Amino acid sequence: LSGGGLAAALSKTLIAGRLGAKINTASMPGTWKTEHEALFNETTGRMLITVDPKKSAEIENLFHLVKIQYQI
Repeated sequence: LSGGGLAAALSKTLIAGRLGAKINTASMPGTWKTEHEALFNETTGRMLITVDPKKSAEIENLFHLVKIQYQI
């Protein structure tokens, strides 16, 4: 995630899809000193993906297989 971190990427996705979200920074992978750091950090190696709910189990299984930390 870049250009404003998770907060910016999620905002763009939510606005485009006319969606809402609940964010729990306490359960996000990584070590964050503050919620702001978790939301706006531009750390490499993080990504935001959107998935059809019907395919979410398939994506979770893939992430488990290749040992990628994730949060839904």
